[in-house]
Amino acid sequence: MRDEVLASQADVDRVRYVHTGPKRLTLSTMENVQSGNGAHSGLMINASQRVLWDPAGTFGHPSIPERNDVHFGVTPRIEQFYTSYHSRLTYFTLIQ
Repeated sequence: MRDEVLASQADVDRVRYVHTGPKRLTLSTMENVQSGNGAHSGLMINASQRVLWDPAGTFGHPSIPERNDVHFGVTPRIEQFYTSYHSRLTYFTLIQ
């Protein structure tokens, strides 16, 4: 089990990002290239602000605070970084 991660409210407020697009949920599943099996999933939530729920993942970046499995300040650059972080020769990212 991972240690609890609790960014301060000030850090969360500092990076608040509101995307101009429609409210939506985007599911990213990292799939094994050979077997097609899903290995890990994350959910980006675009509502009053854009956050990323990445349960049991290892993703993180110093510019985005985390509260347990929720990452705040998910700009388009961070969204691309998240996809690139998981995609490699043995895994691809399916975005739905």
